[in-house]
Amino acid sequence: MAALHLQPLGAFSIFNATSKKFFGQKFPTPQFSRQRISGGDLSYRFFGHGVREVIYEAEMSEETRFRKLVENILPRPGAHNGQRNVWRNSQAPLDLKVVAFGNSFFGLGLDQCCLGWWFSHFCKEFHHFWSPEIDYDYLDAVNPDFVICQTAERFLGRVPQA
Repeated sequence: MAALHLQPLGAFSIFNATSKKFFGQKFPTPQFSRQRISGGDLSYRFFGHGVREVIYEAEMSEETRFRKLVENILPRPGAHNGQRNVWRNSQAPLDLKVVAFGNSFFGLGLDQCCLGWWFSHFCKEFHHFWSPEIDYDYLDAVNPDFVICQTAERFLGRVPQA
């Protein structure tokens, strides 16, 4: 059983499939050869202690290295819901503003195991709103090109109508 949600290759594969289907662009798969050891977070939930796992990360192309964290709203202590990160990358290959309402699979965008890491590197602007619900006022204010809703269905308070 993996200690993390996804390996970097898995997160990249989901990002790349999404990009191909919805943005019309598929990216070459980078080589995932840089090793790092992680303790993971889910292992604590299952076993009560960390389980070491080897993570294989990718070296990234030059244009994806220009992302900047331009907003970081923290949730109340001990919570995740309500956290918001906004990343910009002037050199990103996708000239898109994407907003994702999601959970830990999008994560904070700080490592390659999270979908947010990939979107924030490949999109000109990426917003991750850690929430099982859609904030329609936020969408009106931000006016994104694309919205992603990712959560466990049991957490949906309001089912989208469109």
